[in-house]
Amino acid sequence: MNLQLTRSKGDENLLEVNEIMTYVCKMNSGSIQKTIIYIPEEGEHHDSIDFEVILQHRELIGKEKADEKGKIIFDYTDLKSEEINGFSLDISDYNCNNLFVIVKAKYLIKKYRFIAWRMSQPTRNITMNLQFPADLKIEREFFIHDHSSINETINNECGMYSFTLNGWLMPEEGATFQIMDK
Repeated sequence: MNLQLTRSKGDENLLEVNEIMTYVCKMNSGSIQKTIIYIPEEGEHHDSIDFEVILQHRELIGKEKADEKGKIIFDYTDLKSEEINGFSLDISDYNCNNLFVIVKAKYLIKKYRFIAWRMSQPTRNITMNLQFPADLKIEREFFIHDHSSINETINNECGMYSFTLNGWLMPEEGATFQIMDK
């Protein structure tokens, strides 16, 4: 997962977040996950600007919306919901082992807002890179069962943070981040 935070051009109390998450769906008991869910908590996003989901697998070649490489793109108009500030995308028609998934989100958050990140599916071996304005710093807290599997690098002077977790994360495990003045 990559997060890039920049100052909002319109409001100094807001940060614009460009988030890109990539992963591979593996079959478990004959199927992959049935949905891709991206639903921020109430107030987590000040405003959602854009969403995009890309699915790719050679078995998707010939499916509706798929290109010659088996890539299907769901854009903001395909994903946006009037009921929720996010999306829930049914991918049960794309039940391929090793389905490659890219989820892109662009949104605004309040500068001091916590960024919550948690798993909706059992997941193994995570890497996150976070870039933020160099005049700010990051604070973080992990909510996982095995803290010994975390390897972190923090460089507040350059506005860079990364962590790798080697092991399993279960649903609802994750981390919370906050970007604040130094």
